[in-house]
Amino acid sequence: MAGIQEFLQKYQESLKASQWQQDGYYKHPYPVSKLASNLFAKALHNKIGVKGFFTFAACPDLVKTNLSKMRTRSLEEGAETPLWLCTEAGEDYCGRLVKDRKICGYGID
Repeated sequence: MAGIQEFLQKYQESLKASQWQQDGYYKHPYPVSKLASNLFAKALHNKIGVKGFFTFAACPDLVKTNLSKMRTRSLEEGAETPLWLCTEAGEDYCGRLVKDRKICGYGID
């Protein structure tokens, strides 16, 4: 998990120095924070992978909220996969990013 923290520190330093593009980072922090969250779920699973204790990263997709009305899913639709992960999904989904009850790799598998 130290590698994730190091990655985020380097990203922050790159932004402060206006070097983000040369260093291969996104300018906006949202996709970087999502990547860190997904990596954390995988690292946590690898570290404590105890049977019966599951870790997941869930993608609710574009949900309509007070912050953005131009999204496609209701709050209920956005909650479907996280609720399913907590109640029905098995070990095959541990440490993985899941969207619409399907594993999404996004290059971290």
